[in-house]
Amino acid sequence: MALDTYYNGYKFRSRLEVRWAVFLDAAGVEYLNESEGFDVPGGFYYLPDFFLSQGIRFIGEATLRQNVWVEIKPTLELLIPW
Repeated sequence: MALDTYYNGYKFRSRLEVRWAVFLDAAGVEYLNESEGFDVPGGFYYLPDFFLSQGIRFIGEATLRQNVWVEIKPTLELLIPW
Protein backbone atom coordinates (compact mmCIF):
# COMPACT_ATOMS: atom_id res chain seq x y z
CA MET A 1 0.00 0.00 0.00
CA ALA A 2 1.37 3.39 -1.00
CA LEU A 3 1.63 6.05 1.70
CA ASP A 4 1.56 9.77 0.92
CA THR A 5 4.85 11.28 2.05
CA TYR A 6 6.05 14.89 2.08
CA TYR A 7 9.58 15.74 0.95
CA ASN A 8 11.25 18.87 -0.41
CA GLY A 9 7.95 20.76 -0.62
CA TYR A 10 6.12 18.04 -2.56
CA LYS A 11 3.49 15.52 -1.58
CA PHE A 12 4.53 12.19 -3.06
CA ARG A 13 2.09 9.33 -3.54
CA SER A 14 4.53 6.67 -2.39
CA ARG A 15 7.75 6.26 -0.46
CA LEU A 16 9.33 4.76 -3.57
CA GLU A 17 8.82 8.09 -5.34
CA VAL A 18 10.40 9.86 -2.37
CA ARG A 19 13.43 7.56 -2.59
CA TRP A 20 13.87 8.57 -6.22
CA ALA A 21 13.45 12.25 -5.32
CA VAL A 22 16.22 11.88 -2.71
CA PHE A 23 18.40 10.18 -5.34
CA LEU A 24 17.75 12.96 -7.87
CA ASP A 25 18.59 15.59 -5.22
CA ALA A 26 21.82 13.78 -4.33
CA ALA A 27 22.74 13.59 -8.03
CA GLY A 28 22.04 17.31 -8.48
CA VAL A 29 19.20 16.68 -10.95
CA GLU A 30 16.45 19.31 -10.82
CA TYR A 31 12.92 17.95 -11.04
CA LEU A 32 9.27 18.84 -10.75
CA ASN A 33 6.84 16.35 -9.20
CA GLU A 34 3.60 15.62 -11.06
CA SER A 35 3.80 19.00 -12.76
CA GLU A 36 1.72 18.27 -15.87
CA GLY A 37 -0.73 15.61 -16.95
CA PHE A 38 -1.90 14.46 -20.35
CA ASP A 39 -5.11 13.22 -21.92
CA VAL A 40 -4.27 9.97 -23.69
CA PRO A 41 -6.27 7.91 -26.18
CA GLY A 42 -9.11 5.93 -24.67
CA GLY A 43 -10.28 8.74 -22.41
CA PHE A 44 -7.52 8.32 -19.82
CA TYR A 45 -5.50 10.93 -17.97
CA TYR A 46 -1.78 10.27 -17.42
CA LEU A 47 0.21 12.13 -14.74
CA PRO A 48 3.95 11.32 -14.87
CA ASP A 49 5.81 11.32 -11.55
CA PHE A 50 8.76 13.55 -12.48
CA PHE A 51 9.70 16.10 -15.11
CA LEU A 52 13.42 16.72 -15.59
CA SER A 53 13.55 20.05 -17.45
CA GLN A 54 17.34 20.26 -17.34
CA GLY A 55 17.52 16.79 -18.82
CA ILE A 56 19.58 13.78 -17.92
CA ARG A 57 22.34 11.79 -19.54
CA PHE A 58 21.52 8.13 -20.09
CA ILE A 59 24.22 5.52 -19.51
CA GLY A 60 26.27 5.02 -22.65
CA GLU A 61 25.01 8.20 -24.33
CA ALA A 62 27.16 11.24 -24.95
CA THR A 63 24.36 13.77 -25.30
CA LEU A 64 22.08 15.15 -22.64
CA ARG A 65 18.37 14.41 -23.15
CA GLN A 66 16.26 17.50 -22.46
CA ASN A 67 12.71 17.60 -21.04
CA VAL A 68 12.48 14.04 -19.76
CA TRP A 69 9.30 12.65 -18.17
CA VAL A 70 9.84 9.86 -15.62
CA GLU A 71 7.33 7.33 -14.27
CA ILE A 72 8.26 5.38 -11.13
CA LYS A 73 6.95 1.83 -10.70
CA PRO A 74 8.03 -0.91 -8.30
CA THR A 75 9.18 -4.24 -9.64
CA LEU A 76 6.36 -6.67 -10.11
CA GLU A 77 6.57 -10.29 -9.10
CA LEU A 78 3.91 -12.46 -10.66
CA LEU A 79 2.67 -15.27 -8.50
CA ILE A 80 1.44 -18.13 -10.61
CA PRO A 81 -0.65 -20.58 -8.54
CA TRP A 82 0.53 -23.88 -9.99
